[in-house]
Amino acid sequence: MSLPPIRVTCEPPIAILSLDRPEKLNAMDIPLLAELRKKLVETIADEAIGAIILTGEGVAFSAGADLAATLDNLPRDAQGEIDLACLLREYYNPILHTMQSSPKPVIAAVNGVAAGGASSLAFMADLTLAARSARFSQAFVRVGLIPDVGGSWILPRTLGWQHALGTALLGCTLSADEAFAKGLIWSVVDDRQQLLNTARQLALQLASIPPVTFAAIKQGLRSGMQKSFDAQLDLEAELQGACGRAEFHALANRFLQR
Repeated sequence: MSLPPIRVTCEPPIAILSLDRPEKLNAMDIPLLAELRKKLVETIADEAIGAIILTGEGVAFSAGADLAATLDNLPRDAQGEIDLACLLREYYNPILHTMQSSPKPVIAAVNGVAAGGASSLAFMADLTLAARSARFSQAFVRVGLIPDVGGSWILPRTLGWQHALGTALLGCTLSADEAFAKGLIWSVVDDRQQLLNTARQLALQLASIPPVTFAAIKQGLRSGMQKSFDAQLDLEAELQGACGRAEFHALANRFLQR
């Protein structure tokens, strides 16, 4: 009997979800993707958990899609062509929607190579930490594909048009320092062995934020990339009102008493 492809370590208020196929550099096949979505949903619903860390076992975060295992299990159209759209819609996109709608912080701790869709997945976390030795490969073009797993959404919003297009067309691999300089990740950790402890410290800090406040900040900033100025001011007022009705008074008094 094979082991589950996602290892869950609960350290309340933190849950660590580890991609656990180290012999395959944590390459993502359909069972891993399905299990990752399931464990994300479960940990988000767990009242004892306030923040989630996503990382990889072994020397890699993930080598990306396990093409050999995945392609054999994909549906085909009438002409016998593999339906990659189905793979994204049924397996990858639900993970992204779960992460983006999560009222609890999702932190990616990238311990090694993050290739293809795995690099996009790391960039789509709320905050991403990386060991200095980590690498982010956007090599989709080398197999005739476009950036996916949210890559086509996050890259132009973060890098701007020229850098996003160049990264996609040239299949660039970014070092952790380059990804940090371009705003794709939050922080670089010198020692790979200390990466998870640094992620734990960050997770503890984020877990202390009231969930309504975290969700409102996340919604407000994401909407700010799309809404008009006036519409964003209206949303700010709405979200601030929701925060003020929650734990505002207790937190404000605590702050003033410092």
